[in-house]
Amino acid sequence: MKDFFRKYWKSLSIAFIVLVLTVVFAGPPLLHLIIKDKIGSALSGFGRRTGLLTDVGGISFPTNTSLMLTDVSVRPDSSMNAIVRINRLAVEFYLGGFMTGNYVRRIMVDSLYIRIVRESDTSFNFSRPTESAPDTVRRTFPASAPQNRIARFIDRYLSRKIPSFEVSHLFGEYSEPYKRNIHDRENLIFKDFSVTLKESFFRDAQLEVRGTIEQDDRVNYMISDGTLNHRSQKIQVSTFFNAPFRIPGVSSRLHGDAFLKGVDLEVHSLFDEGERSQLKASLNLIDVEIESEAVADEKLKNINVGFDLDLDYGLTDIEIKPATKVYLNKIQTFLAGRIDHLDDEPRLDVTATISPLSMDDFLASIPNALMTRIDGMKVRGSFDFKARLQLDLALLDSTKYDVDVHVSDDFRVLSLGDSIDIIHLRDTFQYEFLTEEEQDSTFWVGPMNPYYVPLDSLPAVLVNSILYCEDNSFFKNDGFNTLQIGRSIRDNLRAGKFARGASTISMQWTKNIYLSREKTIARKFQELILTWLINHEKLLDKAREKEAHKKRLLEIYLNIIEWGPDIRGIGRASQFYFKKRPKDLTVDEAVFLATIIPNPKKYERYFEGGQLIRKHRQFMEWVVRMLEQKDVIDSTLLLKSLPVSFQVVGEARKLISGYKSADSLDIEDDIEYRQSIME
Repeated sequence: MKDFFRKYWKSLSIAFIVLVLTVVFAGPPLLHLIIKDKIGSALSGFGRRTGLLTDVGGISFPTNTSLMLTDVSVRPDSSMNAIVRINRLAVEFYLGGFMTGNYVRRIMVDSLYIRIVRESDTSFNFSRPTESAPDTVRRTFPASAPQNRIARFIDRYLSRKIPSFEVSHLFGEYSEPYKRNIHDRENLIFKDFSVTLKESFFRDAQLEVRGTIEQDDRVNYMISDGTLNHRSQKIQVSTFFNAPFRIPGVSSRLHGDAFLKGVDLEVHSLFDEGERSQLKASLNLIDVEIESEAVADEKLKNINVGFDLDLDYGLTDIEIKPATKVYLNKIQTFLAGRIDHLDDEPRLDVTATISPLSMDDFLASIPNALMTRIDGMKVRGSFDFKARLQLDLALLDSTKYDVDVHVSDDFRVLSLGDSIDIIHLRDTFQYEFLTEEEQDSTFWVGPMNPYYVPLDSLPAVLVNSILYCEDNSFFKNDGFNTLQIGRSIRDNLRAGKFARGASTISMQWTKNIYLSREKTIARKFQELILTWLINHEKLLDKAREKEAHKKRLLEIYLNIIEWGPDIRGIGRASQFYFKKRPKDLTVDEAVFLATIIPNPKKYERYFEGGQLIRKHRQFMEWVVRMLEQKDVIDSTLLLKSLPVSFQVVGEARKLISGYKSADSLDIEDDIEYRQSIME
């Protein structure tokens, strides 16, 4: 071998020099040709997959290890309006990239413009036209489909050295011109953003984003900083705004606006294990504000909402592990359960748990706008809460909702608020209400009122008819009927809207005594809190005995509720319809009064030409039979009361005698629902 090198060293040296010169002078042009060909192939493949065209004004190589693309634009096939425009895109390569597997050293983008237009609820200006599938085609997923593309991408991204990335002068626009209501449109303009992603010596990439966002007449400066940790494979990003930023996408759903001052996102782990994926992450929304007439009359402020997610999921199911929680200020709710059949009609079984929480922390966590009527409420002690919802969209009749609440031994209501005094309701008091003309009016609830009727003076058939129709577990529950809540969830999902509530007599009582008519989340929240505290603590009885408390509540309820336009209380209702005192009502008359409570202002719709319509007559006869089954009336009285027959002879007669038609479909749906909840 030595002799060979001694003999041919001159030839070998010349060959090596020629090879080096070839690589130095001929290699880069050849490599550049290969890179251009690869870019062309990549752009063609991108166009086939997305239906978008990419135009490149020029490709150059300023140095042997850098690439420059100029005047790049991306547009739909059918439009000359570019979705993306880039003035210059520069890429720097590692000279020895073939040895390490890391080729790209740095990416720099100058003057980037992005325009996204939402043209309908399902399409954007970049959407690829697709043929709509028939309604009978069921949504399916191929068995070989990737379980979690995001997890795999991030895992690959964090497992290798990443290039530095810089974007200067980024401008963007997002609009929804297709919406007719201008208040529902989302229009965002991003001005002069800068994006920088740099990797440190220890391979932790630092992310910085700066820029201005315009939303109609609002201007926000955004600062976002983050870390992509390769060693622990974690991602952390914090974003802050110099003024409350309006959250896009919620205006039309909330019928108002939601704002926040900052967002913290941290992905602790996100990876695949065979056919399943796992996600552990946390998201915190800082200083959230909500301004919506559907929520409250006042703006909700100082809300901090957080989510800690611990999920194990596959192609068509999600397992919510017990470490998952949602919190509102100091209220932490842990979630656990499963959601299956995501490819068809989902089925879920989820449990929500609040560990022992002091009432001080609970009340301090609720925004003031949700507490206007009960401002100043004071409750000693703590409580814990557990609720379970079982729901199968393919079998809605199997819906179940269970709830369990426990309180500490020292639990006690000290005050229901600065403006609420419940003690005076134990005796005669003045009841205030608004008339049909929105005028303030009052009347006495007690012996001072000639129409007042004590509970013990009311016939059992009337009282039981009302309980069966309105709240058949009244004397057993603490203000809520969980069975009816489950049925309400079922019926609302079936209707695709909020069609049925689950209001009990206690909830109606609370609303009538303490709250306004407004239909807001704030009013409903206060109704729930007051109903639970009043009934759990039995505040209408001095000795806090449940039966006495319930009887007093029912007595007040029957003497204040509406039975017609400005017809308040059972005594007045008996006169209005039948010119009788309640004790003299027949079974049929008592049942009629019980069945019109849900719609007292529209009582005339139950009549046609002065006669009771057939559907309501059948419903009343069904209630009469139930009274006999519950031993409220005997068989003799049952036979006497069937078929239902009565005459409206009071003031109401002149209002129903000329009524020509009834909304029969509305009535049938209402009666079927009410009958179902009484069974």
